[in-house]
Amino acid sequence: MASPRLHPRGGRVAWTSWRDGAPEVLVSDIEGGLATRLTYWGDRKTLTLGWTELDEVLVCTAAGQPSGRRTWAHAVPTDGGPSRLLPYGPVSGLADGELGTVLVSAVMSREPAWWKRYRGGTAGKLWWRPRGSAGVDRAEDGDFVRLLPDLDGNIEAPMVIGSRVAFLSDHEGWGNIYSVAVDSANGAIGTDLRRHTEHGSADSPDNVPAFYARHATTEGGRIVYECAGELWLLESLDEPARRLDIRLGGPRTARARHHISPERHLSSAVPDRTGRLSVVGVRGTVHRLVHRDGPARTLLATHPNAQAPDDAPEEVRRCVRHGASPRGGQALLWAAKARALTRGRLHVALEDIESLCVSALRHRLILGYEGEASGIGTDALVRAAFTHARERTPGPWK
Repeated sequence: MASPRLHPRGGRVAWTSWRDGAPEVLVSDIEGGLATRLTYWGDRKTLTLGWTELDEVLVCTAAGQPSGRRTWAHAVPTDGGPSRLLPYGPVSGLADGELGTVLVSAVMSREPAWWKRYRGGTAGKLWWRPRGSAGVDRAEDGDFVRLLPDLDGNIEAPMVIGSRVAFLSDHEGWGNIYSVAVDSANGAIGTDLRRHTEHGSADSPDNVPAFYARHATTEGGRIVYECAGELWLLESLDEPARRLDIRLGGPRTARARHHISPERHLSSAVPDRTGRLSVVGVRGTVHRLVHRDGPARTLLATHPNAQAPDDAPEEVRRCVRHGASPRGGQALLWAAKARALTRGRLHVALEDIESLCVSALRHRLILGYEGEASGIGTDALVRAAFTHARERTPGPWK
């Protein structure tokens, strides 16, 4: 599911669900009960936007359009009746308030957090129409005027908060929530631009993550948005944002943090001059990856005929005939993972490898004649291999 939208007067919530395959719009009472499916479009771009003053659900979709990139706004009644196509052309965001209607024209193929600092022709543009008589789709309410035409950024998630229009924008280099005045009675349409969140700014507090603000929504007074996988709340446009402490129930396995597959999100990888490590980019973050780190490097150090002469210590080259097999590396890695979990960690640390390398590899080494004659034990050789691997590994593994 995605984009839950509370009714301005409470009582009901609408959202987009992939329960039946393609995204469709569902609605349910806040108190619970069965959800009612409102649309049967089968369009992958269907997204819930909010509510109209006639208690209809605002939805954008490309259903019935010649291109999947051209999503139009629809007003969908909750009694199962047919939807109304709103005459705004392609839009990606729409909100209705007491003073008027705001929309974002142009349709991006992905949200700004996925295409950071995009400044191309399909970047979102903000438009405002003052309220005349009534209705989100009444032409007599007046013409649309563009707000902030000189704003060099990508705009999404328009919201009407009293006499101001709030929205997400990255025109200052980072995705944050901004607002602008639209009170036509005071002649203040499109003036007094303000920023209400401090994500990524140089003077932001330490507890504010430097990630894009995303998925902002409102019931008309407060704004809830997501940043770095956490929910944040703006009680009003005059108060700072605060992180919401969400406590989820259910089984522990269902509440575990979801870890992505780095290979599916790898954007770049640059090795250093020694070939021992690379700097990689994954989903906008930078990491240092040591090649053949941890158990693999320790395993290599038990082989007297390793690829490079300095991959194994001198006593291993002199006393060992055959080093540990790949199965030894698997045993060491599995044991290290188990030890890390018993100590409350989700990652293998150096101490895990050091503690278990002898137990996992001592019986996997076959000594040569000099090793047998010298009386050296495999325990000492495994410890020597671990120490050698640690000393040759750059960075924090030492």
